[in-house]
Amino acid sequence: MRSSVASCTALAAMFLLACIPSHALASTNTCPGTDSLKQLTDCDVVDGDLIVDRADDDQLARLTDVRRVTGSLKIRQSPELTDLEALSRLRRVDGDLQLITTPALAGLDGLKRLNRVGGELHFVDPGVDTCQIEQFIADLNGISDDDVTVVNAEEPTDDQCADNGEAPASSATDLPINELPDLDDMQGGELLEGVHPELVDRIRLMYAILKKEDIELVFVSGYRPHKHFYDRENRYASWHNLGMAVDLHMANRSDLHDARANYDEDEETWQRVGDVANGLGIIWGEWFGDPFHFEWHPDYRARIRSHEFEQFQQLAGDDLEDYQKVWQLFEDGSAEDDADDCSGGCHIIPDDGLRKLLEKLR
Repeated sequence: MRSSVASCTALAAMFLLACIPSHALASTNTCPGTDSLKQLTDCDVVDGDLIVDRADDDQLARLTDVRRVTGSLKIRQSPELTDLEALSRLRRVDGDLQLITTPALAGLDGLKRLNRVGGELHFVDPGVDTCQIEQFIADLNGISDDDVTVVNAEEPTDDQCADNGEAPASSATDLPINELPDLDDMQGGELLEGVHPELVDRIRLMYAILKKEDIELVFVSGYRPHKHFYDRENRYASWHNLGMAVDLHMANRSDLHDARANYDEDEETWQRVGDVANGLGIIWGEWFGDPFHFEWHPDYRARIRSHEFEQFQQLAGDDLEDYQKVWQLFEDGSAEDDADDCSGGCHIIPDDGLRKLLEKLR
């Protein structure tokens, strides 16, 4: 039986965080889509198409804070552009990604954190070779050959292909993992009771991988009753109310507020946490401004819509008191379901190494 102290701690955390909208834990500066880089200042999210014409490296530097483009990203007619390092924080493009007439471009390393493109890829006279393009595509989720157009890319030598064409590295650690940790052995693990078992298993593996790398997580929220739900933007519900989201911080910080205050200092480590989560098909809230939030709800958007909330109420009651009955909507998913859009999380773990490891450890 768990101690009353632990139970009280869990209860306090549950009610405290129920009053704080999860997206409020980190700020996001959203700018409208544009075809003028001069209009972009300190933007985390570009809402719409971002069109970059005739840019050089210095001009592209205006995009250093951008993490998401909700439309298409089109970089065109930029013969003086030599690298994409200014886009090193970009993680998601919801529309197309185009590189058209960038003949001086030396590589795609600046896009190494980009893990999702919702539309098509177009490389026309991109300056980079076909092996680099193939490697870049292999690291993206949900891209098929039909989504890719490559015209006038450089032809590499066989040696270059051998160097650049290796299979993408798994998000798994190189250190051995022989078992999944019990919730009682995870800091704040008791808060994961009541969370969807599939998400819990993936989180347990994420915890084990990161702990092997001396990154320890502390869980501060899991399931939260809908009757305590409060949101300034009048959302219908949170995925916490359905047991399909968790909040956490790293053990080097005392609480969420400390973690937020020191996020820039810890960002490289957080990127590793996010990479493992994404490899497990879990949505990392960093792309919508909440890097301490992780959720999993395949085929459903991050923001619950009115007809979805009504569907959940029909299954779980007006206040979602029988929330676990909603879990039946997330059963029997397949790789085919994930092929087009993993935006709510993946039914099937996308990283082969992690998928096989979890199957072995369950």
